[in-house]
Amino acid sequence: MLPGVGVTAVGTKIALAWSLAGAPEVAADRADPAGPPTADDEARGARGSIEATPSPESTSPVDDPSPSSPPPSPSSPPRVAGAYVGGMLTMSLTVPRLDSFDQTSTGQGGGGAAETNAIGGVTMSVDAGTVVLPWMSIGFSILGGGGSSRVSRGRRLSHGGLLVDLAFFPKPTLPLSLRAGFGAGFGSVRELEGNPDTGAPPKTESFGGAMFRLGARYAFFPNAKRRRPRRAGGWAIAPELSWLTHPPAQRGSAMANTIILGLWSGFFFGN
Repeated sequence: MLPGVGVTAVGTKIALAWSLAGAPEVAADRADPAGPPTADDEARGARGSIEATPSPESTSPVDDPSPSSPPPSPSSPPRVAGAYVGGMLTMSLTVPRLDSFDQTSTGQGGGGAAETNAIGGVTMSVDAGTVVLPWMSIGFSILGGGGSSRVSRGRRLSHGGLLVDLAFFPKPTLPLSLRAGFGAGFGSVRELEGNPDTGAPPKTESFGGAMFRLGARYAFFPNAKRRRPRRAGGWAIAPELSWLTHPPAQRGSAMANTIILGLWSGFFFGN
């Protein structure tokens, strides 16, 4: 055999043996280029899995709502709503002007003595109506009352009437009402004793015709949140201050002005 041919044959055998021995390693390298995991790789993977898991504290209730959580409480419904009925008991102070009494006591007509003789007493009313707008209600009021005074020979007062009652609420969520009423009424003042000088019987004078009222009322609803938490209306109790007037039917005739301070109680049925 020639020397060159022998060297070539030996080289071919060596190359063939190397390729057969290295093929599995190349295939393994191509299948897993990164090689087998090390201890550092395992530690980094464990930290990544911990960071990827959300903590219960970081979970937002909006993202993960709980079906067992209570729903938000609804806003309080309006209390002054719907139809209403009620009544009022008040203390009253009436200042009448009675010309015939002045003529008898002072000897001249149109004297001012009677205008200063106030008569204290009580006034009662029964009311009914409905809230037509969040800031307005319309109703009716029937009222009556009386009183007495020991001035001079003594006087006894009685008065009453029927009013259309209008209420305006400056702020619908606040149960404060400014009230105005108009209608017709009557009244009379009678002396308790006759005139001892002349022997004349006790005098009586009447007034009446148009009647007007202006006032303010603030309502409280003590048990509404407990008894009607989600229903409008409820039982109310309200202090009221108002002015009631019986204007003269003609110039110089009898009239009366009354200041009323009392407590109104009623029920609003809601919408």
